[in-house]
Amino acid sequence: MTSLSREDVAHVAYLARLGLTEDELTRLHGQLDHILEQYAVLATLDTDDIPPTAQTIEVETILRDDVPQPSLSVDEALAGAPERVGDHLVVPTILGERPPDRAAVTPEPPTPGSRADADDHA
Repeated sequence: MTSLSREDVAHVAYLARLGLTEDELTRLHGQLDHILEQYAVLATLDTDDIPPTAQTIEVETILRDDVPQPSLSVDEALAGAPERVGDHLVVPTILGERPPDRAAVTPEPPTPGSRADADDHA
């Protein structure tokens, strides 16, 4: 059976950048050593006839069926919009320049070599 030394716990705490007090180090040493003892007991079990599982309990969906239903028309959906162009809601630009007349609803494609273009191909 593998036993965990206090120095092992202190080293792992150092690697994890945990500033442990002496009392915490002592407590964690006992807890981690107990966990390893329990794992050693589990490792002795014969599991050859037990099929591997990804879930320990049955997984069931709690979502409803996706059934098409009537929804708002474009005019109803945009009725409260402060500004719109055609069937689109107009919002303030936050990532670049927009033509002053706001006629272009569809954004311009990124120029080759631009940051946006590089992100799309990453």
